[in-house]
Amino acid sequence: MGTAVWLYLYILDRTNWEEGVLFEYRDQDVADMLEIPKRTIRSWRQKLETYGYIACSQSLHSLKVFVHKWSDPREKWEINGSDKPDKFPPPLLPEEEPPTSPTKFSRLSLFFTQLTSIPELTGGAEKWNKAIQSWIDAGIEEADLIAAHKILRQKKFTILGPWSLTNTAIGEMSKRKTGQVSSTNPEVMSALYGDK
Repeated sequence: MGTAVWLYLYILDRTNWEEGVLFEYRDQDVADMLEIPKRTIRSWRQKLETYGYIACSQSLHSLKVFVHKWSDPREKWEINGSDKPDKFPPPLLPEEEPPTSPTKFSRLSLFFTQLTSIPELTGGAEKWNKAIQSWIDAGIEEADLIAAHKILRQKKFTILGPWSLTNTAIGEMSKRKTGQVSSTNPEVMSALYGDK
């Protein structure tokens, strides 16, 4: 989920308790309230939809946001005489988790955006997520991405998104695993951790 957690919390806070629906949602309204660019809010919303946390349907001038796996929090709280809940309800999670650990997925996605200055989800969420997932499945690490990026830039190839690095990064990962390239290469370590 990454930084989209802020939008998810905003949606949960404003969702109709009985139905698990946020009526009349607008990206611009959230952007104004949270003081974040509308483009970022839209990207977060699309990420939440991609991972199955929410679903949206278009109304005339707004969106209707459906929170997946919703349950009325009042049904789970036992109220003492002080109107204070005894316990908090369990966290609301989607029925299906992303295919891998969100921390590794988020880490590689963020690393790619920092390495290339290409905004997250450029080219569409599905294509972006598929490329990052292929890196995880292949066992690609940050050092492989740095090496692949360097090779493609030297060849003057255009990098459009994470999919542009996949084949070269797999080649670099194979070299690293077979010992043909040291993972302590000074250039790679400098790019990963900065000059010390």
